[in-house]
Amino acid sequence: MNRAITRITYEIIERSKDLNRVVLVGIKTRGVHLAYRIQKRLAQCLCQNGYY
Repeated sequence: MNRAITRITYEIIERSKDLNRVVLVGIKTRGVHLAYRIQKRLAQCLCQNGYY
């Protein structure tokens, strides 16, 4: 599952022209948890690459 979340995260980074306009929406109940995990991984990736 972690691998899939990492891949989704990099897809978001690669395809988004403006990451400030990205919105993650999770459909209850598991979708919310998934969106939260993607958000955390996205923040980690951006910090590692100097975007934050």
